[in-house]
Formats: sequence, structure tokens, C-alpha cells
Amino acid sequence: MARGASPRNLAPHPDDNYTQNRGLRIADTGKSAPSRRSRHATTRPRGRGNDKGSIYVADRDSFIDEVSEELRRDRMLTAWRRWGPWVVGVVVLAVAGAGIATWLDQQDDAAARAAGARLIEAADIPDATERAEAYAARAAELDAGAAVIARLSQAAALVEAGERAAAVEVLDGLESDGAADPLYRDLAGFKAALLRAEDLDPAARADALAAYVAEGQPFRLLALEARAVARLQSGDLPGAREDVETALADPMLSPSLGQRLTQLQELLGEGEG
Repeated sequence: MARGASPRNLAPHPDDNYTQNRGLRIADTGKSAPSRRSRHATTRPRGRGNDKGSIYVADRDSFIDEVSEELRRDRMLTAWRRWGPWVVGVVVLAVAGAGIATWLDQQDDAAARAAGARLIEAADIPDATERAEAYAARAAELDAGAAVIARLSQAAALVEAGERAAAVEVLDGLESDGAADPLYRDLAGFKAALLRAEDLDPAARADALAAYVAEGQPFRLLALEARAVARLQSGDLPGAREDVETALADPMLSPSLGQRLTQLQELLGEGEG
């Protein structure tokens, strides 16, 4: 121990151990040890000097957004002042149109129910002659389709009452009515042809139905059935079979008509044997 040195002064300082250990590690890596000043120095935050500039940029952006929003609001108000009344008018017209259409539908439904009730009242009359007169009265007072149905029903009631000539006259009048639906006019003509054919012999009746079995005729399948029966009655079995097979091959054939034609086909087969 050196003279005059106290034990306290000879005690190693903590930094000496750190320096020695640190020096050993630095020596191994070949790098110089950092100074004590650099070790204890604190990093000063950067950018603090730009705080004022950042606040200025943020204020400028906010001002631009406010101006842009005001411009958009002014443009919207200007467009609304120009086109707003037209938009409101279109909406009002659309709502009014929907309301009128609904009201008309309700009126049509009410009129249809009233017409149907009048036709049902006539159909409930047991006597055929009185029923025909009731249908004639309904045809005069009802409109459009309901009047057409009343006239067809009148003709059917006249046939039931045995007044076939009067029924044909009603049907001819409906067929020549240009205001009636074409389908109902074709139906009236076909029914009138069937009624007239009853007074003809089977061969002439088959010839009378030739116009109704052509392609495109609305009641072609019923006409083929009627002509097949007429040909069968006249002894023209090949012609009857041809009509039945043509009708059975039609994709528009109804189940009830198909059943009748199948039975007629079986009858024609038995007749051949």
C-alpha cells in the first residue's frame, strides 16, 4: 500500500470495472470503446424545430377543406334551385299516376264483380227460354267481355230450349261483331258451324268443318275431333284415323280431349278388325 493512501482511496471505482470489461469486449471485436460522455449523452428529439411548420400545414389543409365544402354546398343549392321543382313535379306525378292506376284497378275489379254477379243470376234461372232472355238482357246492359259471354250463354240456352236457328243467329251476329275479341268471334263461328252441320249428312258435315282444321286455327283440335266423328259415321275410317292421330300428336292437346280421342282411336281400331 502506498504511503499516505487510505483504504477508501484505494477502493476500485465501479466505472473501472465497467471500463475494463468493456475494454476487453472492444478489444475482441476490434472496435474502440465509446467515451463516457458519449455513453451518458441523451438523444435530443428531432423535428421539434418544425412544429410550427406542421401546424401551419395542418391549418392550411383544414382551410382548403372548409372552402371546398362551401363550394360543394353552393353548387348543390344552385342545382336544387334550378332542378328542384322539376324533381318534385316528377315525384308528384309518379305518385299520382300510381294512385290513379290503383283506383282504376279497384274500379275494374268492382265492375267485374258486379258483371259476374249479374251473369250468375241469369245462370240460376231453371227454364232455358227464360234464361236465354235473361242473358239477352245482360248482353244489352253489360260492357265488353261480359256482354260477349252473355251472348254465348244466350246461344247455349237457346240450343237447350230447342231453338237452334235462333242460336245460330246470335252466334253469327257475334262472329261479325268487329268490336268483339277475335278469339270470341272465332269461337262463335265454330259453334255456329257445328250447329249447322247437324242438319247435314256425315260426309257434308266433315266437309263443312274443313276450314276449321287448318293450321293456325284456334279451335283446330276440337274441329279435328268433330270431323273424325263425322268421317267415322260416313264410313271414312282412314280419314277418321288421320284426324285422331293428328290431334293426338299436337303438343297443345288437353288431357280431357286426349282421353276422348284415345277412346275414339280404340273404337276405330276395333272397326278395322
